Amino acid sequence: MHNGIGSIFTTIVHMVNASWTWRSRWEGSMPTQVLLVADFTTLQSIRTRWQEEEELMQSFLATLHDNEQFFQ
Repeated sequence: MHNGIGSIFTTIVHMVNASWTWRSRWEGSMPTQVLLVADFTTLQSIRTRWQEEEELMQSFLATLHDNEQFFQ
C-alpha cells in the first residue's frame, strides 16, 4: 500500500523528524533542516536517534507545569 511517504523506513525517519521538529519549536528554536533517510544507514541508527529524541522530549515535558500556557 502506498502511503505517499515511501517505505516503512522512510516513514520512521519522517516520524522522528516530526518529533524533533515539534520539540525544537516548543523549546523556541526553528530547525532549518530536516532529517534525511540518507543520514540513517541502518535500522539501529534510526532507533538510536529516536531513543535520543524520546529522552529529549521527556526532559522537555518534565519542565512543563499545568499552569503554563504556550499560547498567550
